Amino acid sequence: MKFYSILLSVLFLGLFSVSASAQNYYFCDNGNDNNDGKSEASPKKSVSEMFKKFKSIKGGDEVLLCRGGKFEYSQTKKLFNYNCSAGQPCTISDYGNENLPAPILHYTGTHAGLWFNDGPTNNHADGGYKISNLTLISNKKTGYAIFLANDVDDFHVDNVHVEGFGIGFHSAGSNSGGNGNQMNDRFSLTNSTIINNSDQGLHGACNECLFENNIFENNGFAREIFNHNIYVGAHASTRYKNMTIRNNTLYKSAIVNGQCKATSLVAHGNIDNLLIEGNHIKEAKNAVHGLCFGISVAPGYGDRVDESFNNVVIRNNTLVNMGSVGIGCSSCNGALITGNIIIDENGVMGRAIVVPSRDEESVKSKNVSITNNTVKMTNDGVAAIVIEGENRYKVTGNKLKVALKSDGSAADCFRRGGANSDTDVSSNSCGTHNGLVITEEPAVTEPETEVVDTTPVVPPAEEEPAVTEPETE
Repeated sequence: MKFYSILLSVLFLGLFSVSASAQNYYFCDNGNDNNDGKSEASPKKSVSEMFKKFKSIKGGDEVLLCRGGKFEYSQTKKLFNYNCSAGQPCTISDYGNENLPAPILHYTGTHAGLWFNDGPTNNHADGGYKISNLTLISNKKTGYAIFLANDVDDFHVDNVHVEGFGIGFHSAGSNSGGNGNQMNDRFSLTNSTIINNSDQGLHGACNECLFENNIFENNGFAREIFNHNIYVGAHASTRYKNMTIRNNTLYKSAIVNGQCKATSLVAHGNIDNLLIEGNHIKEAKNAVHGLCFGISVAPGYGDRVDESFNNVVIRNNTLVNMGSVGIGCSSCNGALITGNIIIDENGVMGRAIVVPSRDEESVKSKNVSITNNTVKMTNDGVAAIVIEGENRYKVTGNKLKVALKSDGSAADCFRRGGANSDTDVSSNSCGTHNGLVITEEPAVTEPETEVVDTTPVVPPAEEEPAVTEPETE
């Protein structure tokens, strides 16, 4: 009995010593770099000192910025710390009066506001970082708010506001050499707001990653077709796995001349186990071009990479006022498209669901189920669900409402071709409506422009925008 009592005491003291050893380091815009930064009463001041400190802290330590503070800087540093780990992460977050706004990192340079990248030799395990409760602002419309490269793992971002960069969050690949799998693993972005970034809201690929409960708005306005609110994938033959994109709100994708002109949520490359679930994707009435797809999982890199997607689930999403295509899947081996609500009152969307949605590569879409979706559309020129390709699909339980044509006949609920020319669609309901008004129209923050042409437009093959990594130290 005495032995067990001593053992428990030792364990308790061990746990207590681990907790007691963690140290917070404080920074505030009214601080002084001559302070030790170890208490709220003696904070340091500069971002350069913050970067320096972060690279030397122990696992479990935190670097904290004062709420209500604003930190101006133009030079960034490559951040890595081999003391940090998934079990003892290193944190950058906030402290102080919760009634004050989150601390602002105002970056006036052109590379990356926060740049996480393995060290000069790229041969150590890197990762174990948490970023939370911050605002990252730029007025340059270029560079990155948060940039990951060279196998950074266990990286978690929560409740962060990003605005005014080129790319809000970028998960890049790796240089040759080094340890690990040359991918960024276990990355999460949650409860954050990513707005007004000129190129992409979120861009890149990762394994075991989660993007949940975020707001993406007005990202990608620098050009049409190639910019997006969310763009996952990489132009490489490497297969990424287990990405989840869930319960996000996406609005104003690539607004050019007052119209949405690019897909809001797109996936390219080679991905296994992709879940796109519960997202709300919307555009304002009469602000939609035919280039404005809702969700597209499809090849986009031309002949450079043979792309395919294994086990894709697109379910329980709501899409309002999309252009040309609501949901599209190509080169999808095992795809479930179910429980989605797709509504269009513009008359621009010609196809609510289409498989394949663009030219396929060596893998042809197969094992595809399109079930229990609800579609209401006003374009009478194409069809609500279009199924073609070289393999037969399962299409059941969908509830479709289409427009009446000028001659009084109904628009097509289905268009079938290829191996699906005689696919059984009898278990679906197909009806018409006398007019469609969406009661939940998002507030428009930009002036509406002319009503767009209702002819569906299919964009050309997409290329990934060139990404210039920040300069090395």
